[in-house]
Amino acid sequence: MLRRVLRHVVGHPGERELSPAAAYDLWSETYDRETDNVLTILEGRVFARLLRTVEIRGRDLVDVGCGTGRHWSALLDRDPSSLVGYDVSLGMLDALRRKFSRATTYLSSADSLAHTPERGCDVVISTLALCHVARLEGAIAEWGRVLRPGGEVVVTDYHPAASAAGNCTFRHEGRLIAVKIYVHSMYALESAAARNGLQLVAFDVATADESIKPAYASSGMLPVFERIRGQPLIYGARMCKISRP
Repeated sequence: MLRRVLRHVVGHPGERELSPAAAYDLWSETYDRETDNVLTILEGRVFARLLRTVEIRGRDLVDVGCGTGRHWSALLDRDPSSLVGYDVSLGMLDALRRKFSRATTYLSSADSLAHTPERGCDVVISTLALCHVARLEGAIAEWGRVLRPGGEVVVTDYHPAASAAGNCTFRHEGRLIAVKIYVHSMYALESAAARNGLQLVAFDVATADESIKPAYASSGMLPVFERIRGQPLIYGARMCKISRP
């Protein structure tokens, strides 16, 4: 059912599938112009709600899977001491630097934040990226490594129910391209966090609710909306690194 709905998340079997690095290099050409993407709109709401309770001013931030810096304006408006971005796609990083010319970014995976020392930051942010990470445990361990005691993680991603329905897809020069994804359960995320000194303190879910109904109505897809009404599409979590004596 979700295959017909999540047009930027879910594809069909048999589509050409690329690695996240290769796929997002292509997607970077149009990514910021897709302002009507229902899922990124929902993700933005979840991220904003979680971020309200996180202190940003004067703190060192690391954005894992930063992409084109979709949330950077909001983050920089809150006056962090530093903001560093990591991403596997050079194309996405190039797009970010065109918008933020003085940005500090590194081409790297979520489980290898080599340019950030142990206990080198206060907040780790990762939005719509974990589903492209094969080694969940490795990524969470690395986030725990770079966080100072009392530091926080704010993560959002496609809900496992949505990820399990198919591949992340987008159109490039008339072709449908699929991005490799991995389904990580909520249990796996919370367990990996606990093993690496991170405690879940807040959780949020965005479902197919009335707020996105007009988007389906305008495209003549109300029957599709009615079938997915109430289903989880995006989740968000805030975690804190436990201070040890």
